[in-house]
Amino acid sequence: MNKLIEWNEKYNLGVDGLDHEHIEWVNRANRVIGAIENGSPAAELNDAFFRLLECTVEHFDVEESHMEGAYYPELARHRCLHDRHIRGLVRFQVRCSRGEINAETVSTYLLDWLLEHILQADADYVPYIHRRGKT
Repeated sequence: MNKLIEWNEKYNLGVDGLDHEHIEWVNRANRVIGAIENGSPAAELNDAFFRLLECTVEHFDVEESHMEGAYYPELARHRCLHDRHIRGLVRFQVRCSRGEINAETVSTYLLDWLLEHILQADADYVPYIHRRGKT
């Protein structure tokens, strides 16, 4: 059964660079899910997870830079969300390498995080970016 995440235009925040990065994040998340579904070798799965983590860390750095430039008052709280998500991804990578979780579990976690983070946490800071003309 296919558990890949489908991008939907309603996930766009109206900040071009960030929207593009969110789409790339979904693509990399889908590579992880696909590697699990296909029973890919451990090295391939670890590589997919590494690339997702790399994309995530880079994106969070960009996002936090936008928030700093827009004087977003909840930056510290948002950074905590980012840190928690990175730790969660690392835990999932370890559990996947041990064969403890399946593609559906990973897909559900990633989709839930994506929707909650973009549609709620990220949407909260977008007005600050727009006010600073950073779109």
